[in-house]
Amino acid sequence: LNICSEMTILNVPILSLLSMAGLTCVQGQGSLLWLGPGKGTGGKSEVFTLPSEGSSALGNSACSIPALPITDIDGSVGFINNDGLLNICGGYSYSSSPQYQATCYSLKNSLWSSTSTLNVARHSPAAIILTNGSAVVSGGYNPTGHGGYNSNGGRLKSTELLSEDGVWHIGEDLPSPNHAHCMLQLSTGQIFLTGGTAGDYKQTYLATNYGSAWGGKAEMKIPRYHHTCTEMTNPQQIWVGGGYGSVDSVEIYTLETDTWADGPRLPITSSYSGEFTNYLSTIIYSGGKGIKDVYMLNSDHDGWTRIGEMTQARYNYPALVISEDNCYGEIATTTTTTTT
Repeated sequence: LNICSEMTILNVPILSLLSMAGLTCVQGQGSLLWLGPGKGTGGKSEVFTLPSEGSSALGNSACSIPALPITDIDGSVGFINNDGLLNICGGYSYSSSPQYQATCYSLKNSLWSSTSTLNVARHSPAAIILTNGSAVVSGGYNPTGHGGYNSNGGRLKSTELLSEDGVWHIGEDLPSPNHAHCMLQLSTGQIFLTGGTAGDYKQTYLATNYGSAWGGKAEMKIPRYHHTCTEMTNPQQIWVGGGYGSVDSVEIYTLETDTWADGPRLPITSSYSGEFTNYLSTIIYSGGKGIKDVYMLNSDHDGWTRIGEMTQARYNYPALVISEDNCYGEIATTTTTTTT
């Protein structure tokens, strides 16, 4: 039995419950780091086996993901849908017409297949998985053809929700038009939003859940867009790092006190920063413009250890911890269990 993809509790998928708790399902040694297509990768992903506890090195995965049909995509988002399939949506392609993308692809049986398109093309949006397992794509940039969906100078205020029938529907609005922002579904059930090209680029918001009102919180210390973020749950913190313009600083937000503190600087500086991925109560930091290196936050959470290297440098790309089933595009079979 693969508990990561097959089990449910009270009819709620294990993957959704873990997402609600800010955790990733670890199936023995099968946990993989997926670094998706981004700027300069020819549409190619890279997949590594993640270090087990006590280890500090990435391994080469036997799973190989084919290049995306749009080979010069960047600024797309990635997520795992309710079927347990890896998905990519949105982005920008210099060679396509239109260049701003509403296309979505799903990895099934080791092949990318086009799926329901977004209602609005979105470059550098954000994506989250809600506590019920539904995907939400928010904001993004689209200077033309936005269909009146609350656009301001090309920045989009609207979000889109993927329904159970696999169709995208316009959903709840962001507090203001935004792109290149950070958005997280927290283990508390709340939704966190910070930075991006809205306001002073430092604004932070919390919503009780998707559809509830946004409440303003303490701002970041410095403006950030094209930055990266992830939740840590022991203790519960939100780590935000990097941004466009050679920003190498990290800030740590504590939900309980509504305060920001400085974290360890990123291990390497580039004009576009790389991506955070949460794994085993630590953080993986990968890529950045011209950067192939992959690092892991040390056990003291005060510095970084280099754990591997990509074949291709990449930035403005999606990064996730995935299972082998996700990597091969195998649809999850549901086995229901109940508790008393």
